[in-house]
Amino acid sequence: MIQQVTAIVGRPADEVNVLNSSGSGSTADKTGDTWVARWVGAGQRIEVWSQLAVNRRSRSLCGDPDLKLSSITATLVPDVLVCVADASGARIVVVDAKDTRHPVLKPGVVATTGSKYLWGLRVHHKSATTEVTGARIVTAATAPRMFSPAESKIQAVQASPDKASLSWVAVWPHP
Repeated sequence: MIQQVTAIVGRPADEVNVLNSSGSGSTADKTGDTWVARWVGAGQRIEVWSQLAVNRRSRSLCGDPDLKLSSITATLVPDVLVCVADASGARIVVVDAKDTRHPVLKPGVVATTGSKYLWGLRVHHKSATTEVTGARIVTAATAPRMFSPAESKIQAVQASPDKASLSWVAVWPHP
């Protein structure tokens, strides 16, 4: 994931940190369940989080104390969370991978998985509270199409490690 964002941004991350189970920061050469990569520049801040546990306590994103994320349902742990913040606001996309033993991922699984993030996560920016921008459910199986991906903000994507691409994340404008 870091390599894909690096390719889109055009340079390596400014900072990569791995957090240990207690949630304290450590250097990126140690192992841990949660990591974050950050890019800062050109009026834009980007963070890519892996396995970020989001609970009811607000967590600042993109180095902005006025940009916070929290859960209103339960502790939610998306596989990847991408946040892009600039002068126009913040866009957050949640990516959740589904391991399936079936050749086709069922539309109901995609809808349920995406909905838990869209309903449960809240973005607090200055005085406004909004939802996440979208949820992408990634699978190696055949990915179903939602009735209205734009309205539902949920998209299923067929991908595998050997065919990784982030063109479907689409949270920031391309140069």
